[in-house]
Amino acid sequence: MRNKLMIVLCGLAVSLAGCDPKGGGGGEAAPETLMPFRTAEGKWGFKKGSRTVIDAKFDNVMQFKDGIARVKLNGKYGFIDEVGETLIEAKYEDAGRFGDGVAPVKSDGKFGFVDRNGKIVLEAKYDRADSFSGGYAIVNLEGKNGHIDKDGVFKEGDPPGSGESDGGLESGEGMEDDGGN
Repeated sequence: MRNKLMIVLCGLAVSLAGCDPKGGGGGEAAPETLMPFRTAEGKWGFKKGSRTVIDAKFDNVMQFKDGIARVKLNGKYGFIDEVGETLIEAKYEDAGRFGDGVAPVKSDGKFGFVDRNGKIVLEAKYDRADSFSGGYAIVNLEGKNGHIDKDGVFKEGDPPGSGESDGGLESGEGMEDDGGN
């Protein structure tokens, strides 16, 4: 538990500092990068340098990845593009990052996957679901830990060539305190 807390706090510090955790930018975010910011009222938006690009109207946000950011609005999760246009309506109980063109979303207590257009590509039947990476997503299905491929074929155990994945969600563990990540 203490290690998880330290990882969250370190991630928050990196996000708020606007630096590159991989060490590639000398500690500064690239000027063209959209960076999340939070107002005194607790709402989140995005800036490019000192210029506000997307108004602070969200309850929470994740940084952009491949032109898409997860946002929380009125207690529900959806996705926007880099100009602030809604790509997928904020209607999900929870959501993760896009990976391999799809993102995990929680509806009626179960996780499924949507594509960039909001189309359900894998039905909501998983108790836990990570983002896809390298063609696989780690999931929990009916109490069994395993992974699925893009067709939803479930196999117990870790995906080939990987032991862990990031961007995951677990039932009962929202991503509300991600500090904009």
